Amino acid sequence: MPAVKAFSYYRQKVGVVDKVAGKRRDLVNFHSFRRWFITKAYQAGQPQIAIDLVVGHKPMSIAGSIYLGGLTNEQLRACVEAVQLPD
Repeated sequence: MPAVKAFSYYRQKVGVVDKVAGKRRDLVNFHSFRRWFITKAYQAGQPQIAIDLVVGHKPMSIAGSIYLGGLTNEQLRACVEAVQLPD
């Protein structure tokens, strides 16, 4: 929850808002950011296992969910750094 709140405060501070009249929620939220990040990470050629671990999903494969001891911090960092925020 702290990450969700931090994201919300940050996006409002920098002016990323997409309110729709009559709707309670903004169209830009933490989940839309997660979808965007996952899409961009795939487009940057990052392995699914790294993307899953970075966004907090359980790896989809049996090997990844049972036998994998984890990825290195460098591998996870490379996944995050492969995604560039738009200007």
